[in-house]
Amino acid sequence: MTEIKSLDQIAEPATEAEVSAPTPPVPSAPATPGNSFATLKKELNAPLKNFLARTEGLLEQAKVLDLQMFKLDLQEIQGSAQQLLSLLENPPKRQIPKPQPEPAPVVMPKPVPRRPRAVHNRGTLLIIDDHQVFQTLVGQLLSDEGYDLVSADTGETGLWLAQSRKIDLVLLDIGLPHMTGYEVLRQLKADLVLRDLPVIMLSALDQPDSIVQCLEMGAEDYLSKPFNPVILTARIESSLAKKRFRDLEQSYLQRLQVEQGKSERLLLNILPKVIAQRLKKGEKDIVDYFPEATVLFADLVGFTAFSATISPAELVEVLNGIFSAFDQLVDKHGLEKIKTLGDAYMAVGGVPVSMPGHVEAIANLALDMRMEIESYNTKHGTSLSMRIGIHTGSVVAGIIGINKFIYDLWGDTVNTAAKMESYGCPGCIQVTTETYERIKDKFFFEHRGPIGIKGKGELDAYLLLGRLE
Repeated sequence: MTEIKSLDQIAEPATEAEVSAPTPPVPSAPATPGNSFATLKKELNAPLKNFLARTEGLLEQAKVLDLQMFKLDLQEIQGSAQQLLSLLENPPKRQIPKPQPEPAPVVMPKPVPRRPRAVHNRGTLLIIDDHQVFQTLVGQLLSDEGYDLVSADTGETGLWLAQSRKIDLVLLDIGLPHMTGYEVLRQLKADLVLRDLPVIMLSALDQPDSIVQCLEMGAEDYLSKPFNPVILTARIESSLAKKRFRDLEQSYLQRLQVEQGKSERLLLNILPKVIAQRLKKGEKDIVDYFPEATVLFADLVGFTAFSATISPAELVEVLNGIFSAFDQLVDKHGLEKIKTLGDAYMAVGGVPVSMPGHVEAIANLALDMRMEIESYNTKHGTSLSMRIGIHTGSVVAGIIGINKFIYDLWGDTVNTAAKMESYGCPGCIQVTTETYERIKDKFFFEHRGPIGIKGKGELDAYLLLGRLE
């Protein structure tokens, strides 16, 4: 294959003599100091002049914004650029120094690390301003102070950034195109998530009406351009300190609400809701008389012997399963559980709030409880049964105790209902004449007859069998 030695061979085809003749090497022009310097001057002259013009513009903006620190830095950069341009145009004449013997190595001390100018991660700030130079200068100032910066040149973009990023504070210019700073502020304060975000308004106009309007709309602060950088950073830190305090306050309030919720649930597990509310309002001695209420006692027959055949953990599991089902039935019928004692369960109708139909509700509860025991036996292969006693009459109800208080009932009605249970038969629901007379048209009963009860003599009793359709 013929090797192409130069670009001329592409323009004209080579003859056989030219192809066969060897091509002599083309000597390269020696690089001289003069040629290198001329090339360098030509390449740097225009960029340096453009750079100086841009620097002059930034200096004017820094003067308007009263950013003294940036003015000093820009002036130093401008001086260095001018000195370099002067050297290019009028290079000094120097003789090439004679080679000197290599000096002995000098051991340099380790550099001392520079102290950082500001503490980092002080917060994330969102600057919404349509002046790019302002964003650059103020952004550099706040970045040096340790803040993370996010910027937007329109209100729409600023709102999107506030909703999509974690922002700690907003610097918002009033004179934005399309959507003004007032509208951006209004939408921020209407947002349930962003309404507590501190906003410092910025404006080139120092108008009292504008200041008042922004503060009434919820702005944290207001600054007129140009402003002192020290004042700006102080206002930002003050606003962020208020935000941190509000966030801490909200955190404590949420924790307090959680703890209050736990206390409320615990109190409702111990006391009826109405009684718990009265206690929270400051009532101390809560005692009420009810001229008519219906009391139910239920007891698991032979449970003491049954408990000897299972472990303590299994015993608690059985009682918890049965009594939890009873609790749901009590709520279903709008009644009130009073307490459990061992394997006994006590409930009442018409207390702590009087209610019509409390006798009927207790009767339905008793039938459902008996059905629940039958269902439990079928499911777990047990042979448990219950005695249930019911009586209707007047009771006294109230809170006893100081540290571990309890809501309880007293009176002959309570004692009679307990006797109806203890003198009943397994699997039966035994009621007194007072209860029977009130619901005899709605339920099936079997007359058991007078039964002798210690301390009370003979009482007529009925067995509740079911509900009339």
